[in-house]
Amino acid sequence: MSTSPINKIWTFGCSFSTDHYINMSDTYTAVLSEKLGAEYENFAQSAMCHEECFNRLTYNMNRFNRDDLIIYQLTAGTREGFKINNDFYYTSAGLTRDLNLMFDLMNKYSGGRDKFPITNEQFILLCDYMNNWAPHTIYHKYHRVFNTLSFLQNKIGIKYRILCLDNDFKPFRTEHFINLPTSPDENNLSIMNWVDENKWTLGDTKSNQVMKTDKHPNEEGHYNIGIRLYESNIC
Repeated sequence: MSTSPINKIWTFGCSFSTDHYINMSDTYTAVLSEKLGAEYENFAQSAMCHEECFNRLTYNMNRFNRDDLIIYQLTAGTREGFKINNDFYYTSAGLTRDLNLMFDLMNKYSGGRDKFPITNEQFILLCDYMNNWAPHTIYHKYHRVFNTLSFLQNKIGIKYRILCLDNDFKPFRTEHFINLPTSPDENNLSIMNWVDENKWTLGDTKSNQVMKTDKHPNEEGHYNIGIRLYESNIC
């Protein structure tokens, strides 16, 4: 019988929380699982938008039990997701108004431009929306998560921690956020900034597989995120 104070770990997030160019056993969830002696399920996925991440949380919450730990990683604040024709799932991850650059990235890493049933004009419109209106969606993206996790904490006794890809959600920080201090900002929440300063990125160690500017955490980055979670007074 397990003596861990945590019953089970559940992770929700984007590529910063899953096996993106690393093994699942090297993710921060697996590191924390080993430290706590608790099993885990990881529902994070590359390019995940806020809507799908929240859908996965609410779809699984009837499985949560007392002393389960929910790790919810908020992706880029302005990221949006779309189900095109109720079939093709597309998110704004990596979106840029430089269409040539974006299409080059699609061809290299996403199966090719032809895979995306979106016209060039629609891409431009989406970029304009992302620049002008998406920043105003952050309030609701955060509070629906916070309200749900707080309810589950009070109702069934789950525990939870919140990680952030960037600092967009900084105005809403509570004691549940994991602080990742950097030299210019002791109150930094951004995984991306933290691993970049410490040279724990895929770009630092796997530039033969990804762009040198890639700021996803590598194995060392994930290990240290796991340690920060472990030391966050979870129990």
